[in-house]
Amino acid sequence: MAKLSAIFSAPLSLTALLLAAATPALADGPSYEKPRGYQERYSGCQPGSFAGTYIGAAAGFSWSNMDNEVATSPDSHSGTVHNAFTAGLLAGRNWQCNGFVYGVEGDVNFNGPKTTIIYKDALLSSAGSWYSTLRGRVGISDDDFMVFLTGGLAFGGMDHEFDARKFGVQSSSSTFGIGYTLGAGAELNRGMWGVRLEALYVDL
Repeated sequence: MAKLSAIFSAPLSLTALLLAAATPALADGPSYEKPRGYQERYSGCQPGSFAGTYIGAAAGFSWSNMDNEVATSPDSHSGTVHNAFTAGLLAGRNWQCNGFVYGVEGDVNFNGPKTTIIYKDALLSSAGSWYSTLRGRVGISDDDFMVFLTGGLAFGGMDHEFDARKFGVQSSSSTFGIGYTLGAGAELNRGMWGVRLEALYVDL
């Protein structure tokens, strides 16, 4: 799935970042001036603009590969995939050490692609109703821009329909699947707001 996510920092995140930036000055006192080269030699990890807690909304486009032996069986006439737009919510937390960013993120997304297999006397369809991921992220940042890799656990729900009216049979059911997700993306941070372009592969 490829999705464009609009992300903004939560008020708690903004407060934490402000306190982290103010703490060294308060500890040193107003009259103390650090010698040249102090930060480079002794400061160690410096938090950047990506550190903190965030929440956001996501919207994008999803598609599916038909991976089913039934779709290519002699009894089936055709198999089609109907792609879909998706939307959801996400939240996470990042930690940053200079240019290295790592964190955890969870999201929930609604709507998904639909797969339909047409038989001689029946129709079988499956559609993703929702899916969610819980994953880690690692990235490299340069000021307010970051590229990252992500991966972790995925789970979601599928709705199935079987229609064989010729035989007076119609049924529907739902299943729950657990799998994994892998992805990559790029993120731009502008103060309290940010924008991300991300591609995810989800296997349930």
